Amino acid sequence: MRLIPTGVLALSIAGAGTGQPQSEVPSGPAEASTPPATRTLFPHLRINTQERWLEIDGIVPITVDDPDAPTVYLEQVVCGRESPEIAAGKEHESLVATNAKGSHIHAGLLLLGLEPGRPVRWTTDEDGSIKAHEPEGPPIRVEFIWTDADGIERTATPQDWIRHESTGERFPDGCWVFAGSLFVDFGAGEVYDADRSGTLVGLASFGTEVLSWNTPIHHEAGINLPVWTANNDTVPEFKTPVKVRLYVVDQQADRPTNDDAQPPAEPEQESPG
Repeated sequence: MRLIPTGVLALSIAGAGTGQPQSEVPSGPAEASTPPATRTLFPHLRINTQERWLEIDGIVPITVDDPDAPTVYLEQVVCGRESPEIAAGKEHESLVATNAKGSHIHAGLLLLGLEPGRPVRWTTDEDGSIKAHEPEGPPIRVEFIWTDADGIERTATPQDWIRHESTGERFPDGCWVFAGSLFVDFGAGEVYDADRSGTLVGLASFGTEVLSWNTPIHHEAGINLPVWTANNDTVPEFKTPVKVRLYVVDQQADRPTNDDAQPPAEPEQESPG
């Protein structure tokens, strides 16, 4: 596997908006407050270069709005919906599911002037202990926008929808980072790993996420016992349309943007000899 050069995914921007959506994600009220400076970049994905954010169409894929509903242990904040490309979806352990592709989200963040960092890595020391290598990348603030049963638009952060299973405490404040997933080859050519795994905005750290939580949480229960669950008191009802906003944080405000959506040129290779 390897990290992704900046220009590779940006080449797909030339075809932005020409692809066809997968199975439909309900939109309805979730479209009501879209600012006029926003434009569609890919199916289920919009960009606003003035305010510097991406917006993803999704739905709530779990049933937890009843206080007596079963506990949902979380692995992802936002996941890709099960499809021919994503055979084993994570919708049952995610807050939001979407048909937007990870590679498209990655390309959109490039257009906002960001450079990806590096996903979480896990290594085993000589004594058998597992060592976490923290994710790197520019910080991203994540926000949910939805319309409630009374027609009122609501906003929340993922932290508002996550609580500790035993203490009930809210998930810690903080930002995700644009780690950028990886290219992998399983014998049929290289693919962008987040498109295959559906790991878009992570909570547990698989090392394949487009956006990683800033502190590693191992995805195997035998290493990190799962403790973070969906909050039955705050998560909207099943199949509620949700817009997920990915904001570039203030410290990135001096980074350049590319409002014309032109892919950066690939560096020229020197001829041997």
